[in-house]
Amino acid sequence: MTPDDIITRWRRRRDEWCRVHASVDGAALCDEVIRDIESLASADADAELTLAEAARLSGYSREHLGRLVAEGTILNVGRPGAPRIRRGDLPRKPLPKSSHPIHISGTRKGRIVRSVVEEGVPR
Repeated sequence: MTPDDIITRWRRRRDEWCRVHASVDGAALCDEVIRDIESLASADADAELTLAEAARLSGYSREHLGRLVAEGTILNVGRPGAPRIRRGDLPRKPLPKSSHPIHISGTRKGRIVRSVVEEGVPR
């Protein structure tokens, strides 16, 4: 099931229910929508990616992912010489932690605090 399938399905239901002025059990409706989203997420996790696609999504290089597949750390769902990685098996590269505190040039902490207290937080 694709996102478009889910959208079409729920639009049809909405139109039908609107036409007959139907009342529904909100909890049962939510459960059904959740099941549809879970099936979509499950299908997405099973999608087979090339090393180039996997590299773009994971943040790791194609070569590094190829090494992980070759050593068996990541399961090859493709064939020898044309490896593929399940989207759900992709490692995620952690975001780098900044060793430098945020600094706003020319502004003192006291001035920022005073501005927030006097004027409120900008929205």
